Amino acid sequence: MSHGGLTLAKYLRKRDKNIEIIIVEKQEYISYSQCAMPYYISGEVSEEDIVFNSAEDLKEKYSLDIYLKTEVIEIHSQKNQIQVVETSKGTMFNISYDYLVLSVGSIAKRLKEFENLGDNIFVHKNLRNAKRLKRFIERNEPRNVLIVGSGAISLELSENLNKLGIDVYILEKEDILIPRFDKDISLEVENIVSEFVTVVKNANILKVKEDSELYRGRNRDILEVEYSIRK
Repeated sequence: MSHGGLTLAKYLRKRDKNIEIIIVEKQEYISYSQCAMPYYISGEVSEEDIVFNSAEDLKEKYSLDIYLKTEVIEIHSQKNQIQVVETSKGTMFNISYDYLVLSVGSIAKRLKEFENLGDNIFVHKNLRNAKRLKRFIERNEPRNVLIVGSGAISLELSENLNKLGIDVYILEKEDILIPRFDKDISLEVENIVSEFVTVVKNANILKVKEDSELYRGRNRDILEVEYSIRK
């Protein structure tokens, strides 16, 4: 569920003290700061620091019925029901509704070049993703990390990975970083980021392959990314 969904639930409760409000969330957390996730990965803040409200707090304060780690697998609109599965147990059941609000948020773009290439490829979208990346870094101590894309969260992530002693490379397909920003601001940001990150702009990924030889005897696989630069 997106932050907008929780905001709507709070608003509806404010408007009506008696209606039943049910929230179904696939993850184990419902209210946390995505912007703080890079700082959680580097250890600057704890998991508790970035979680705003627990499900228990929200249930008590706003009288909400909250199902965590529960995924909607089918909508039966003619019956006004959704079919869900409790992912940790595999238990399936139906939930009835009068009104259904879909507030799933955005979905991280997955690049086909990186599909099925091992467990060292990560999406940085939610807290579950961040926890997986943090565990990987702690266990494997990678020396180099490639980040595809240069949005604001990507740049914060690159800064925090650099604090861990990791060499960070950013590939950006456009000719400036954070393309949605004003160009003058983007150039200022690039001047700062370039002090601790290797930035490649106008980059087009051509091929990705696994090459364990690049680790020079270390017993782990590494991905080699071949790219071109538009002129």
